[in-house]
Amino acid sequence: MRASTASLPVVKRIDTLIGVSPAMHALRVEIEHAARCDAKVLLTGESGVGKEIASRMIHANSARAQMPMVAINCVGIPDALLESELFGHMRGSFTGAHRDRAGLLEMANGGTVFLDEIGEMDPRMQALVLRFLETGEIQRVGAERPQHRLDVRVIAATNRDLPADIATGAFREDLYYRLNVIDITIPPLRSRREDIPVLLEHYLRHYSQQHGVPLPTIAPDALRWIITYCAPLWNGDRSRGSAGRCPRPIGGGRCAAPADRLRCRRHAGDVCRGASRAVRRGYDLRSPGPAARVVLVDRLPAVHGSRSDAE
Repeated sequence: MRASTASLPVVKRIDTLIGVSPAMHALRVEIEHAARCDAKVLLTGESGVGKEIASRMIHANSARAQMPMVAINCVGIPDALLESELFGHMRGSFTGAHRDRAGLLEMANGGTVFLDEIGEMDPRMQALVLRFLETGEIQRVGAERPQHRLDVRVIAATNRDLPADIATGAFREDLYYRLNVIDITIPPLRSRREDIPVLLEHYLRHYSQQHGVPLPTIAPDALRWIITYCAPLWNGDRSRGSAGRCPRPIGGGRCAAPADRLRCRRHAGDVCRGASRAVRRGYDLRSPGPAARVVLVDRLPAVHGSRSDAE
């Protein structure tokens, strides 16, 4: 279901997605269609697949591109504060409310609001968001009546199975159908391996510029190792099958490898034994000197790129 685009001005197309796979091409088409209209969008997919990137791309290519886009992570704010963050509050409405304050929905008026992890909202907040979607009105915390009627496009995202949550009563069915006017599912990286080399090049270029070091190449054996062995391992851990897991390991590998080419130090077959300990043994963390090496270790992301902690 899409709204009419007859009255919407043409905007310059902005593409911030990285990937050449058929799945990414299809995703670009869906995002382009969503940007042409003003309907609500529900983005689904595992953590780290790039739902916020997709939401910003929809906004940037829409008729609202020159207006604000405001994002809020619904799971990152305690339920007691989420209502105030979204709808604002009046002076004296609770301890610490020393002045009237506009909420994020008001700040996004005329533009777009991105509600990330909306599946984590409690039932009360779900009811408040549903009322806003139905009426466009907001009522600040502590106010006696609605203050404003807003013009805001809503894009929501979740990594949850909302139909399953509806079946258990954890998520409101009427809110789901209000949000799910345009449904876009973003595929994980493990299901589109042909995008791995493109992502590697992107992150290597990014970290080379960030740290002021020459851009390296990736040895064919290292690239084969990553595509052949890393992707299957990601299938056992959903969080590792997404592009969001790439930046920190790649950055660590680039900083630890001053030579012009990144290579594997040991035989990739070690990983076939499956345990994370075997994965760690697939890389050389201790070899001194400028010898090129890849530091893509399953522990490295968890310790924020610290070699000593990973050892």
